[in-house]
Amino acid sequence: MHPDAGYADGLFTIQLYSMGVFWNEGIFLGLMLRFHTSMTDEDLVKMNGYMDSELMYSYDGRYWMHTTRQPIVEKPVSPEYGFNQMVFLHMMTSQDASEMILVAAASRTPHLQAADYLKVKERLGGKLGRFNFYSIRKDGFCGLECCGLDGKVITKSFELQDDDLTVNVAASTGLVRMAILDHQGKPYEGFSYAESLMGNCDGTAVTPAWQNHKLAELKGRRIRFGFELNSAILYSIRGTFRPFIVRPEISLSNPRQIALAPDPDPASTNHPF
Repeated sequence: MHPDAGYADGLFTIQLYSMGVFWNEGIFLGLMLRFHTSMTDEDLVKMNGYMDSELMYSYDGRYWMHTTRQPIVEKPVSPEYGFNQMVFLHMMTSQDASEMILVAAASRTPHLQAADYLKVKERLGGKLGRFNFYSIRKDGFCGLECCGLDGKVITKSFELQDDDLTVNVAASTGLVRMAILDHQGKPYEGFSYAESLMGNCDGTAVTPAWQNHKLAELKGRRIRFGFELNSAILYSIRGTFRPFIVRPEISLSNPRQIALAPDPDPASTNHPF
């Protein structure tokens, strides 16, 4: 990671300090420490400023991407702990696996030279820092939210391999309905929005259900997940399914290959999906 134009704002600049890296179910999460300092300070080693933390992510642990470029938590007001430095050090899964717990070193003093640091320490009666603990629901760093009525989410095609599907959704004050669709976006019989039993659920592992049919009936089929959200947030979908590939490459070892396998006729009655 390198600072770029997105880290400059007027007379202030952001330098990247360090980053803790954590593995979380197939993705790397990073807690990037950022040092905000004056762009006009001519000292070679800049010491005066404040620090916060930004959430990063990576699929391979080598190439990293930004999320919002905003601090993980909102900056407290002065002179609360964390006003001048909120350095996130660690994250872990809660005992019941429903939340992520984040630990931050929260300081009331800025990042200073040693002599100035001692002055602030005396002014604040020695009470400079503490550990702050924060919790966020599992997969809760981002979600698809409908702030009113008639929000709709439809995924790409998957091949359903098992019926262990769960959904992380918050709809305690709203409504969520789920449908299982074919590749053309039409509900499979018995799996329409109207037959969904999810309602005003709220949980990190909600098992979707329908009135008279079980998800196991669609194992091995080509499906798409559809959601209707009314004042609800969809965070994640979990289960044993994989992307459905209609025209797989003949060989993945030949980068010059342009020929594809024959395209099956989706209208044919012999189509396996």
